[in-house]
This record gives sequence, structure tokens and C-alpha cells, in this order.
Amino acid sequence: MPRSLFVTVGSTRFQALTDAVLSPSALDALSSVGVTTLVVQLGSADIPAHVGVGAQGGEWAHGALGVTVLRYTVDAAHMARLLAASDAVVSHAGAGSILQVLRLPRPLLVVPNTALMDNHQQELADALRAGDYLTVASVDHLLDGLKRLLANPETKPFPAFEPARFRSILDETAGFA
Repeated sequence: MPRSLFVTVGSTRFQALTDAVLSPSALDALSSVGVTTLVVQLGSADIPAHVGVGAQGGEWAHGALGVTVLRYTVDAAHMARLLAASDAVVSHAGAGSILQVLRLPRPLLVVPNTALMDNHQQELADALRAGDYLTVASVDHLLDGLKRLLANPETKPFPAFEPARFRSILDETAGFA
């Protein structure tokens, strides 16, 4: 059972997700299933008034749940450390964030930001869910998604990066092959 959870919105603003994960009901639900540490990287989103940190973030306790709120990671190494320290991850459906988590690997719940143009995040999330690589939930069903992720964190291992395959696809697409 995952005990530490990392939530990231990357460099985007995804107020609906950060509000939902920091809501008292979500914090209570996480605590009730044994999560003891929650780190939320929320970008430029507003910090809800009930969260006991300053405007730039900080540490706070919601009962037995230790919560850290931060705006952005300092650099790629900082992000890698946060991901490595987590037992499970909740992320927006940004391709870079998803691939980084899947390559660790860590159990991953993806919450697409459907407010973005062309709904590309939903398409990517659905394709990877169909491959059984991750769990997907909407903001409105975040608690259900968290329960599924934490109750059954096992997913199919994501294939390793194959530079030669990528080069072959790129050459074919560009007409060099």
C-alpha cells in the first residue's frame, strides 16, 4: 500500500486538480487509507485558504497526514528526487511527466486537464490506460481514481526507451528510409 503520494501539474496551472487533491475530503480519504506523506507541486495555482501554508508553499499537517505544497521544482534533479521518494504519483496528462513516472516506474494516476485546447491530454491518457500502463480519472472522480490507484497499484511495465527504434521512425517519417 503506497504511503507517500506525489502530485504534480508540471509547469501548468491546473487549479481544479490542486483544489481537489487538497480538499478536506481528499486529505481525509488519503489519510484513511494509510497515506502519511503528500507532496503537491501546484505551479501557479492558488493555494486553498484552509491549507496552512504561505503563498509560496510550505509544510503543514492535516491530522496524521504530512502535506508539503510547493510551486515548482528547482530543477530536473529535484523532480527526480521527489518522484523517487514517492510510492505513487498523481499527474496531469503532460507527456513528459507521464513518461518520467512510467520509466521509474511508479504507480500513476493521470488526471487530464480537459480545459486545454484539443483535448490532447485525454487522448494520451486514454491510449496509455488502454495499454494498462496507468490509471486515469477526471477531477470530478479524483477520489475514486485515488482509491483504485492505492488499492491496486500494479500496472504493466512501460517499455524501455529504444533510441534505434526512435531514429528509425523519425527517418521513415522524414522520408530518409
